[in-house]
Amino acid sequence: MANILLLEDSSLVGFGGGQKMSLLVASILSKKHNLFFIDFTKDSTYLQKLKSDFPNAKVCYLKSIRGINQRIGMTALWRCFFNSLFNLYYLQRMIRENHIECLYATTRLTSIYCFFLHLILKVPFVYHAHLVQRRDIKSSWLWDWITHSASAVLCVSKRVMDSMSKGNKLLVYNPNLNYRGYKGEKKNTKWTVAFVGSLIEIKGVVYLIEAAKELPDVVFLIYGEGPLEADLKRLAPANVIFKGFCNDVITQLYNYVDIVVVPTIIEEALSLTAVDAKSIGLPVIVTNIGGQSEIVREGIDGIKVSVKSPFAIVKAIKDITSSYDRYNEMAYKSYESSKMFDLTEFKKIITKTFENY
Repeated sequence: MANILLLEDSSLVGFGGGQKMSLLVASILSKKHNLFFIDFTKDSTYLQKLKSDFPNAKVCYLKSIRGINQRIGMTALWRCFFNSLFNLYYLQRMIRENHIECLYATTRLTSIYCFFLHLILKVPFVYHAHLVQRRDIKSSWLWDWITHSASAVLCVSKRVMDSMSKGNKLLVYNPNLNYRGYKGEKKNTKWTVAFVGSLIEIKGVVYLIEAAKELPDVVFLIYGEGPLEADLKRLAPANVIFKGFCNDVITQLYNYVDIVVVPTIIEEALSLTAVDAKSIGLPVIVTNIGGQSEIVREGIDGIKVSVKSPFAIVKAIKDITSSYDRYNEMAYKSYESSKMFDLTEFKKIITKTFENY
């Protein structure tokens, strides 16, 4: 039994796919290890769920350095610098006092801290990579150094793995957590399309809403919350319904939805929403970039569309809903393909990765 420190940053996205996986990893590790938790905020949905799942968990908080992303100037730079130094000092002390034997990082920011702690204290760390590593930025050498220094880099898709040039890389797809099973064949006449995720620019929700304007007979459900919510509501036609944050997305998709759209405009690692949709047998429409495009077979269990293209989304929806036979065949193929996201295999990899600590 080891003492493991899990570092999360839920200050930007309160409860996305990465945070869901953090809780799942924590539940797996808690069976054999003592866990300690770090975050950069004291108020997020992730933290609420963490405290609910682990009532006796020791959770500590670091100073935010997000300000540098929004403001330019020496004041912001110095604040970021001193907050970073304070955080590093605080983490060193916490690791020593609690005899931490391994670190688990879930974001790029937390992986940087783990990297420096590894250099200073020689404590090993595991990086769970939920983002595609860009090779066209000046700091790519730093990420190469970080991934090379990690004991293991858990990559949530082949695209993430291919973007990492160095390190002990392991492919670990986000698992299927569906407890409902196959939804069954479509029988009613009304079509419902859904988006699930944070209402932020990179998710591309605005392009789905533009598509909704061309399909007035289709209902569009938006599950999620975020800074763009008010603007999106002003833009949305009458057939778009905002449902807010949902604790049980699987049940909502199972009961009310026929198609899920993932219109992200950047290379994301892997859409957990797409995995959830496939697990109950829903065809998925995804943009043809990032990890989500590798889990959709074109025209078989979903459709890949161009980025920032409402027209392409409209065309894809019309294709899938052209007939019940067409829809039901794609739906079942989608369900069959969800077997690649095996929870048992995920648990084995996580357990084995930390078994030597």
